[in-house]
Amino acid sequence: MATSNLKPGVLDSEQRSPWVGRARTFEEYRALEFPIFEDPFRVEPDSDIHVPGINGIDGQPTEYRIGKELWLPGRGFLYREALSCKRTRLNARMRAALQFVEEETKPQITDSVYATEMVTPLFEFLRGRYPLVQGSEFLPGVPYGTFDNEIRCEDLQALTFDDSSFDLVLSFDVLEHVPEYKIAIHEIARVLKPGGYMVMTTPVLPDMEESHARARINGQGGLEHVYPAEYHGNPLGPRSLCFTTFGFGLVEEIRSFGFGDSFAQFYFNVELGYWGGPQMLLVGVR
Repeated sequence: MATSNLKPGVLDSEQRSPWVGRARTFEEYRALEFPIFEDPFRVEPDSDIHVPGINGIDGQPTEYRIGKELWLPGRGFLYREALSCKRTRLNARMRAALQFVEEETKPQITDSVYATEMVTPLFEFLRGRYPLVQGSEFLPGVPYGTFDNEIRCEDLQALTFDDSSFDLVLSFDVLEHVPEYKIAIHEIARVLKPGGYMVMTTPVLPDMEESHARARINGQGGLEHVYPAEYHGNPLGPRSLCFTTFGFGLVEEIRSFGFGDSFAQFYFNVELGYWGGPQMLLVGVR
């Protein structure tokens, strides 16, 4: 896989990049200065909001949808999940991750790609862009590495792929649902080729340095809750339990589990549809 230092690719109409900072340590993060976002929607709307913009993946004009269902009382819009592109159907964090992949890792048509999802619009987009993409879902009761209704079952804690199978691994808002996330990171490193990239999103509270468990599996295989249960959406059915709340320390931990380098890439750009405070991509380089 060809690699490079991150250089501006798609810019907004004022020639601004979405990349507003990179940090490998908590101290580097605290030293960053980010643009200020003036939220234009501070009152709960009566319906969805549609705004024009530029898609950062291909540089083409588009329309973004800010769904009313993503309004949180007392907080406002959950912008990382909003701003779905009318053409691609991908929300802000997905588009940012793919823009980063295109500009930093520059995938080749012969590169092997693994995505930790398979029944989503994102996977369909990836399949149209990367011919050698493979995907999977966690399917309870289905043997790992096998297919059920053409959907491959994998557990991030015990991937069935051979060592050094992929040039690029993409995982979007999955890690927080894995009971042993450290094992999952090690497994991703194992299946990546030397020099390969992991690009990931997961909810992170960057001003909190340490991560903490919300739930865990005990020695008898039972579920224990450390904090009140928190659930997130699941495209396959019932909402998924969140096992961990991550702090910035996750960025540094990645280097302890098989990666030669890891960093947080922050992004923000109103016209490109990356709203709210600067958001974070997690990147590991094998």
